[in-house]
Amino acid sequence: RMSSRNAQPMITVNCGTLTEELLLSELFGHEKGAFTGAIVAKRGLVEEARGGTLFLDEVDSLSPAAQTRLLRVIQEAELERVGGKQTLAVDVRIISATNQNLESLVKQDLFRNDLYYRINVVRLSIPPLAERPEDLPYLVQLIIQRLNKRYNKEVESVSREVMQKIRAYHWPGNVREL
Repeated sequence: RMSSRNAQPMITVNCGTLTEELLLSELFGHEKGAFTGAIVAKRGLVEEARGGTLFLDEVDSLSPAAQTRLLRVIQEAELERVGGKQTLAVDVRIISATNQNLESLVKQDLFRNDLYYRINVVRLSIPPLAERPEDLPYLVQLIIQRLNKRYNKEVESVSREVMQKIRAYHWPGNVREL
């Protein structure tokens, strides 16, 4: 919110939910006739985020082809739509997230080292919820506040017994599971 991009688009995409072909089309757009069903040209999410931010969740699931195209966007600030020949200039900040160890994936040749180098400029490591049980009461309270607002309720807290069960759980699904 404090950056010079705060008034520009913030586009989010979960890379793990899309097939390779769909992801390439969604991220980089496509030209009319690029594939069956491409009846009109379509701007991709990178273009839509121009001047703003593109958040790539589950970046570890990008295919090698998508990694190569993303690397070009980052290094050259340009892209070509799927099936296109025209090079388009783009100005976008990229934020990525993963629950995988990208360094390990690079060593296994499952993730491009040069792309890892480019996206690992500022690294924020958040330990799993199981390693920070002291956060549980605060998170529970935050969730209750959000649900109260959404459903017009006035629940103050959970019972002591419920909080004990929450603290005793091992949280394999992390905060999303909570």
